[in-house]
Amino acid sequence: MLVCDVGRLLIMASIPLGGLLFGLGFPQLLLIAFLNAVFSEVFNLAEYAALPHIVDPESIPAAVARNQTAMQATTVASQPLGGWLYSVSQLAPFAVNAVSYVVSLVTLLLIRARLYDPPAEPKRSLRLEIAEGLRFVWSQRLLRALVVLSATMTLLTGGFTLVVIVLMSQLGASPSAIGMIFGCCGVAGLAGAVVTPRLIAWFPPGLLYLIGIAASAVLVGLMTVAPSLFWVGLLAAGIVALGPISAVIGQTLSARLTPRRLFGRVCSVEMVASAASVPLASLLSGALLSLTGPTATCLLISVGLLVIVAGAVANPAIRRPDLPEPRMGAEA
Repeated sequence: MLVCDVGRLLIMASIPLGGLLFGLGFPQLLLIAFLNAVFSEVFNLAEYAALPHIVDPESIPAAVARNQTAMQATTVASQPLGGWLYSVSQLAPFAVNAVSYVVSLVTLLLIRARLYDPPAEPKRSLRLEIAEGLRFVWSQRLLRALVVLSATMTLLTGGFTLVVIVLMSQLGASPSAIGMIFGCCGVAGLAGAVVTPRLIAWFPPGLLYLIGIAASAVLVGLMTVAPSLFWVGLLAAGIVALGPISAVIGQTLSARLTPRRLFGRVCSVEMVASAASVPLASLLSGALLSLTGPTATCLLISVGLLVIVAGAVANPAIRRPDLPEPRMGAEA
């Protein structure tokens, strides 16, 4: 995580420095965006792998939910802040972003806990470690199902923001109104992340996972008959508020099912599966919008989510009424 923060700091700092001294070209910005994405994905994976070293297994749902809350809060705050900084100077957002990585570096250095287990065996090749993570995921029925469900949901909903924008534009929404609605959606996502730990404590996690996806499917379907921009925004906010439920439960189940020494590798399998669906999701949403329009696209996404729910219901590992016993011991 320290290496990734240093890399992102240098990358972000190169934008205002390069802009002031030499000017910026599109190839340079493309390379910066690529490198920043690489460092960010590696950082996120390392952060997930470090989580079991900081909190005990029983506290993982609350810890994951707090991470979701922090992510939603920064998303809500970053959009207006970024717009204001850009109005001050085109280079200001990148300079402030570079400073944020300095803050991240300092906070990481203040962590005194050891965030990894010393290797219990000689270092092996990366290929063998990747294969071990894949084998473990494949051997666990619930983990295997969660990876497939997560990737499929990403494929269906990864381009949903574009669908909502087109639908609101057809209803006559101005750019400022669209921005305001997405700001409200961010607040709804923040609220969803805050209440998710309580919901997990009150309801069986498998049932809550299924209800969250099914409710999202219903709300997406209702967008096809939404009579006004207000209702589209309200439905979109409801969908965003439900998002943390499946995310928190999925990460909690993965953490409980996976031995600590394998957690990073298992997380990498899950992240690669979902990340591979992201570009396909954008292509799928764009193609459906071109061929059928936003209303029919919403209907197709709704049906797809209901199919996912039906497949999940057929899996007894997901239907189980309680969380599995944690396997987070370092020796597991």
